[in-house]
Amino acid sequence: MSKQYSGWKKEVELLDQLFPFHVILNTGLQIIHTGPKIEKLHSYCAPGLSFHDCFIPLRPKELNSHKDFEKASPSLLILKSTEKEDLKFRVQAVIHEEPDAIILLCSPILLKVQEVKDMDLKFKDFPVHDTLPDFLFMLYAQENTLTETEELASELNKQKERLRKMYKLMGQFGNIVAHNLRSPVMGLKTLHGLYLERFLELTPEEKNSFEKQFLERTDYLIELTEKLWKFTSVGDAIGRPRDLDVKELILSIKEKNANGKKVDIEFLNEMPVLRLNGTEMEELFGNIIKNSIRYNSHDVCEIIIDAQEGENGKIKFSIQDNGIGIDKKYHEKVFAPFEILGKKYDSLGMGLTLAKRIVEYYDGEIYLDSEPEKGTTVYFYLPETLKEIRN
Repeated sequence: MSKQYSGWKKEVELLDQLFPFHVILNTGLQIIHTGPKIEKLHSYCAPGLSFHDCFIPLRPKELNSHKDFEKASPSLLILKSTEKEDLKFRVQAVIHEEPDAIILLCSPILLKVQEVKDMDLKFKDFPVHDTLPDFLFMLYAQENTLTETEELASELNKQKERLRKMYKLMGQFGNIVAHNLRSPVMGLKTLHGLYLERFLELTPEEKNSFEKQFLERTDYLIELTEKLWKFTSVGDAIGRPRDLDVKELILSIKEKNANGKKVDIEFLNEMPVLRLNGTEMEELFGNIIKNSIRYNSHDVCEIIIDAQEGENGKIKFSIQDNGIGIDKKYHEKVFAPFEILGKKYDSLGMGLTLAKRIVEYYDGEIYLDSEPEKGTTVYFYLPETLKEIRN
C-alpha cells in the first residue's frame, strides 16, 4: 500500500475482519488492497492491477472513472470476474475521502449450497452484515427439508408395507399358533389322565414309557414357545449391532449341529463381516444350515456357501446343500409357520419361518431353488451394516 494510504492500517485490519470480500481502489481505479477472502476466491485480483484487469461491470455497464462509482454508489453493482467466468459479485461502492479511495464491499453471488462447498467457503466467511448468509442458510434448510421429506416418505412407505405384511402374517399366525399349542397341551392332558387311570396296574416298563412321552411332549412345548418368542421378538435388539464374521458364525453352527454326522462346508469366496444383531444372524444362518444337515440322507452332508454384492447395496447369500430337496409346489409353503413336509424328521416347522421373518425385517428377500433328491439352495439378501432400521 502506498505512503498515501499507510495511515489506514487499523482501518484496513477492521475492514478485513468485517468485510472479508472487499476491494480498495484509488481514484485512478487501481487496486491498492484486497480483503482475505477476495485473495482466496479471486486470486488474480491483486494490488497494482487496474479495476478492469480484474472485473467486468454488468450493472451498470460503465464504470470507467471515480465519478462513475460515485454516481453508482447508492445502487447495487454487479461485477463479473475476468478470471473465472461463473464468478460474480454483488457490490456496494463506498466513496472514501482523505485519502480519496473507493471501497467495494463485495459478496459472491451463489444460488446453491453446493457452490459454497465447491469454492471451499464456509458460512462464517461471509460478512455479518450481509443478508447472503441468511439466504444460504434458508436454501440449506430448504434442501435439507426436501431431502428429509423424501426420505421420510420412503420410510413411511416401507413401514406401511411392513405393517401390511405383519397384519397378514399375524392373522394367519394367531390361528396356527392356537391350533399348534392346543394339540400338545391336549395330548399332555390326555396322557396324564390315562396315566392316573392306569397307574396302579402299570408295569415299570409302561411307567418308563409314559415318562418318556411326558418328557418328549414337554420338550416340544418348551421348544415351541421358545421359537414363538424368537419370532415375535425379532428387532427388539436392533439398536445393539455388533461385528459378526459370517465364516466363523457358520463354522460354529456346523460344530453345534453336526451330531456325529460328517459335514463338509465350502466357501466360494471370502465371507463378509456384518454389523448387525448377532442373535438374529445366528438364528437366520443356523436354521438354514440345520435344515441342510437334518434333511440329508447322504453319508456326507455337503454345503456350499456364497456371498456376493447384490442389489441396493445388499449382500446376496446362497446356501446350497446335497439334501433330499423339496418339490417346487412346496417352495412357498416351507416358509409358513408349522409347515412340516414329512414325518420322517422331527421338526417344529418354524426354522424357515423365523429365517424369513428376520430377513424381511432387514428389508431383504429370501427364496429357494430345489428339486427332490437334487438338494436345496436358499438365497437371501442382507444389508452389510445396520444404518437405520426403525421398528
